[in-house]
This record gives sequence, structure tokens and C-alpha cells, in this order.
Amino acid sequence: MITQHVELDATTYNAAVSACERGGEWKQALELFCQMTCAHVEPNSITYNAGISACGASGQWRKALELCGMMTASMLEKDSVTYSAAISSCEKAGEWRTALSLFCEMQAFTIELHVITCNAAIRACAQGGKWRAALEHLSLMVDCMVETDDETFSAAACACEKCDRAYDMQPSHAALPENRYAEKGIRRFLPPC
Repeated sequence: MITQHVELDATTYNAAVSACERGGEWKQALELFCQMTCAHVEPNSITYNAGISACGASGQWRKALELCGMMTASMLEKDSVTYSAAISSCEKAGEWRTALSLFCEMQAFTIELHVITCNAAIRACAQGGKWRAALEHLSLMVDCMVETDDETFSAAACACEKCDRAYDMQPSHAALPENRYAEKGIRRFLPPC
């Protein structure tokens, strides 16, 4: 029988960390980071993003942020995937202040906004009772031509509803693009014009 030795490189580890993310195995994902160090294989942004997502999906938002810090220390640039994963992990854990702080950091670094990131920020606003901030994020999405979806409008409406401010969505009504999401989402919460 012929045995082959497989060289473990960043691509191999990235696949393994991604599999841990999909399987909800955050501890195993972090163990793979340690193995990479021992094998003298440098984690790249794909490795970190998958690790951040794995931790976030398992409610380990602090571990996700530790990986963000390690990424910065490794001189790797965070991208929209990094921020989306980190913001989502904080939002899911109810850490709305941290989620919004990361969103502000993302904007300061002029990283392209994405619907997933914006939706997580709007949900974080809802958790914190920040209905105005939720509407500002919605307006920012429209201004920056970030595609919206049902979740965008639902999260914004939820933020206003939690604060009994659903009528405050009316001024944004005129600025919203006419599309199927607007019709299905936020418009159902608005009084007729």
C-alpha cells in the first residue's frame, strides 16, 4: 500500500476552519489556529474570517473579537467579511454597543458596506432601543446604494416598534426605493400617505 504525505498549507487549514464554522465547532477552529502556529503556517484573512464566524455562530463573541485583534496584530487588513462576521457575532450575543462600535470602525476605514453587515447593525440598534440610529443606518444603505432585503426593513421596523416609534419611519418612506423588498417589508408598517 502506498501512503502519501499531504502538505498542510494555509489552503488546507482554511478548509478545515471553514468546516468547523459550518459544524459549529468553534473550539476545534481555535485549535486549528494553534496547529497552524506549530506547523509554521501563517493564518491569512480567510482563516481569520472563518474562525471569527465559527466563534460568532456559537455565541463566542469575545473569542471572535480576540481573533479580530490577532488579525490586526498579524498586519492583515480586515475586510467587509471580517466586519460582517464580528458585528453579527456581537449582535447575536446582545452586545449591541460593541456591534455598533465595530460598524463605526468599519466606516472609518472606508470598508465597503454590505447588506449582511448593515442588517446586523440595524438589529443591534433595535436591541439597544436606538430607533433613530436604526433609521440612520437604513438611510445610509439607501444613500450608499447598498441592496436591501426583507430583513433590512423588518429590523428597522422592529427598532421603531420596540420604542413605539413606528410612525417615525414615515419620513424615510419617501426616500425608500420602490422595490419588492420595500413593498413587502417596511411599507406594511407605515400609515398610508
